[in-house]
Amino acid sequence: HWNVAFSLLADDCDEPLVSALPPASFSSSSELSSSHGPGFARLNRRDGAGGWSPLVSNKYQWLQIDLGERMEVTSVATQGGYGSSNWVTSYLLMFSDSGRNWKQYRQEDSIWGFAGNANADSVVYYRLQPSIKARFLRFIPLEWNPKGRIGMRIEVFGCAYRSVVIDLDGKSSLLYRFDQNSLSSIRDIISLKFKTMESDGILLHRAGPSGDHITLELRRGKLFLLINSGEARLTSSSTLINLTLGSLLDDQHWHSVLIQRLGKQVNFTVDEHRRHFHAQGEFNYLDLDYEISFGGISAPAKSVSLPYKHFHGCLENLYYNGVDIIGLAKQHSPRIITMGNTSFSCSQPQSVPLTFLSTRSYLVLSASSKEEAISASFQFRTWNKAGLLLFSELQLVSGGLLLLLSDGKLKLNLHQPGKSPSDITAGAGLDDGQWHSVSLSAKRSHLSVTVDGHVTPASPWLGPEQVNPGSIFYFGAVYEQSCEAYKHRGNASGFYYIDSDGSGPLQPFLLYCNMTETAWTIIQHNGSDLMRVRNTHSENPHTGVFEYAASMEQLQASISRAEHCQQELVYYCKKSRLVNQQDGSPWSWWVGRTNETQTYWGGSLPVPQKCTCGLEGNCIDAQYYCNCDADRSEWTNDTGFLSYKEHLPVTKIVITDTGRPHSEAAYKLGPLLCRGDRPFWNAASFNTEASYLHFPTFHGELSADVSFFFKTTALSGVFLENLGISDFIRIELRSPTTVTFSFDVGNGPFEISVQSPTHFNDNQWHHVRVERNMKEASLQVDELLPKIQAAPTDGHVLLQLNSQLFVEYGDVDQETALAAAHGFTGCLSAVQFNHVAPLKAALHPSHPAPVTVTGHVTESSCVAPAGTDATSRERTHSFADHSGKMDDREPLTHAIRSDSAVIGGLIAVVIFILLCVSAIAVRIYQQKRLYKRNEAKRSENVDSAEAVLKSELHIRNAVGESQKEYFF
Repeated sequence: HWNVAFSLLADDCDEPLVSALPPASFSSSSELSSSHGPGFARLNRRDGAGGWSPLVSNKYQWLQIDLGERMEVTSVATQGGYGSSNWVTSYLLMFSDSGRNWKQYRQEDSIWGFAGNANADSVVYYRLQPSIKARFLRFIPLEWNPKGRIGMRIEVFGCAYRSVVIDLDGKSSLLYRFDQNSLSSIRDIISLKFKTMESDGILLHRAGPSGDHITLELRRGKLFLLINSGEARLTSSSTLINLTLGSLLDDQHWHSVLIQRLGKQVNFTVDEHRRHFHAQGEFNYLDLDYEISFGGISAPAKSVSLPYKHFHGCLENLYYNGVDIIGLAKQHSPRIITMGNTSFSCSQPQSVPLTFLSTRSYLVLSASSKEEAISASFQFRTWNKAGLLLFSELQLVSGGLLLLLSDGKLKLNLHQPGKSPSDITAGAGLDDGQWHSVSLSAKRSHLSVTVDGHVTPASPWLGPEQVNPGSIFYFGAVYEQSCEAYKHRGNASGFYYIDSDGSGPLQPFLLYCNMTETAWTIIQHNGSDLMRVRNTHSENPHTGVFEYAASMEQLQASISRAEHCQQELVYYCKKSRLVNQQDGSPWSWWVGRTNETQTYWGGSLPVPQKCTCGLEGNCIDAQYYCNCDADRSEWTNDTGFLSYKEHLPVTKIVITDTGRPHSEAAYKLGPLLCRGDRPFWNAASFNTEASYLHFPTFHGELSADVSFFFKTTALSGVFLENLGISDFIRIELRSPTTVTFSFDVGNGPFEISVQSPTHFNDNQWHHVRVERNMKEASLQVDELLPKIQAAPTDGHVLLQLNSQLFVEYGDVDQETALAAAHGFTGCLSAVQFNHVAPLKAALHPSHPAPVTVTGHVTESSCVAPAGTDATSRERTHSFADHSGKMDDREPLTHAIRSDSAVIGGLIAVVIFILLCVSAIAVRIYQQKRLYKRNEAKRSENVDSAEAVLKSELHIRNAVGESQKEYFF
């Protein structure tokens, strides 16, 4: 019966709320023309141009509806622009009471994005569970038809919302007194809604003469339900019920509360989150007075002796055991005693909170550049220990004024090139998620900062220079995460602050960016001079310790982001050995950030007791792997770059073999050098099946290792493909639940598939790893069990490919089309072929570029594709070994051949066959070929296999909200 009643109630709350609204109730971020204004955004209407379209189609556009008063919204519906190619394929829904303080619609504690339309005229409905109670709604397009622009018509359904509110000013409260025979002491049901910007306050309190009490209190943005039996407390400390729910509830949004107590059973619910408690011991009965206060404690002498604060905010629909408390107060019932000033409307605060949703978000404010004094004040709250709060460039001189959070403390920093930074530090523990007030004052040669009412005096250390902040202030901005990112902003060489983990806990640090053709990060240390070492032995070693301008955690974050890092270690020796040849123990070694002893030296791979000359086979004494081990009386050296990232930077060097006569060593450690920013460029998105990338032939004759992340909503598609005459390699999404790796290395086609119980096309990131070697081939997707195909008894032969590597192949042949291998539509990230990440070559091409890009290319976060731009729909770069533009639909005619005699013989054979076989036989023969479009004359050149020393430097790219990606 309860389900039936609920359904009837839901059906009653399903009236259209938008169709009858006046045009003034509609607003938007912009409009394409007067006939595309927001007032034309009504569902199934053809007025104007048939819907709303903004001036520019990007992720910053919105359509807003004012319902006139708070309503209960139970469902929404969308259409595209009438008779056009303009529609939205996904969007966010936000709501607000004031039109200033917005909240995103969430379902099951997640931000919920709505799938939109697939054409202009069909209607897509969504029922909201839970429903929304708000006056203002805002639709934010995330994605739209790539061949059109944003276009929307909307309707929302619901009903009037009964709202009885009271506004308490932090000094007022309500006291409800009831008949002692009307209520039971073992049962309570309390429901209410509240909103506030204060982190502390009593919402309700009921106490008794013996210490029993029920209290609902807001503390530091969390709700605490306290229930205690005073008599039972004398025998057991476990009788105190202390339930906590919620976090950051002081956000000026409505939050619902439901308390249900029946004897020992207690249910406590806040915003759909519920906690259940079963009390132990004698807890059935509470000795309570026949009154309850709301918003404070009305009779402090009878309450618990704990510090408390009155509630400052709004209460709505407050019911105690079925009694409408606010309704009684409005009727001036004698059972309600009002203390202090109250009103029956909810006032809006003057200040409006802003949320920075990403590390790229910031607020820009302008000020008068003629002012000699600048003051700024604001409040903030965060869980991050580090981040930039405010920045302004100085006038008259170069430099900047920065207000930043570092290790939970506030730092005011005045930075000028060539001078030591000047700091004021104030506050502590400011990363606790609570509101903190900040006031900054800058006037001529004095700066001061106030945090939570505590003033740091004006500081005279600034010297005689005048502090003249600029006219533009940036709030919430962060530093770039690498020199590569600064270079792509157009910055020149110089010192820059780097924040390697974005808005994470690590604070930014200063380093030098050398903006050559490659952006090099240069991090100095304290030991850059040449150090000569004498008179050392195992009992008296020389230890050189290197300290850097950043912590190990900061360095590790920068190195992890970098594509490549290196550090030159210059080592000279004269009768000073590196290795004890008798027992193999090291005479000298160095230590990296992993705090492990390393015995390989500059220029070598991380192979113990090896140097460059040992790797190249040109040491001065062939029986040793390092020059210094020859123990010569003249100076020699083992110098080179250390480039294994896991061991960098060098933090210590130890030398023990300079104690013999005429024995000496010298060393010099260069700065840590890093280049590239892997997350910055190694991602791409394909918006259409006709978008693709061409790379030079994939060389994986003996082994192949391919890994990437993808996300998509397409049913199928080819991730990558490379063809030979008969050999091929292909990775594809065969169906929404199947990823397939297929290949042929000359002994027949093989296919491996991984099937998932859930769909891969759920628009979430999935990781694919493919390996093929002489022993086996394997495919793994996410954490599913890998599928392995053992090699045939005679082993896989060499993989011979001669065409270009296609990433996302769109124009497929008949056989591929029959296999449902359509061009892939979605995002690829962290793509690697044999540990080489290729997308940088595609998106930041060199001259000549080794890659062709076809399709729409823009930077993005792989969430919301940018608006179409006709000028960027196609970019074609020349190949290093080809001239002219190559048509991928034609057979390859430029495959490299190294044996002209074999080529001539092959041509003669082909001509003979063409003369002897009829045209019909030729057509049949061609249809039997596996890849007729890429047919070419087979090259007989099989080079002898070279011994390859493989350094398994396993690189994995992390996928995150701060990662830059690209749309095609």
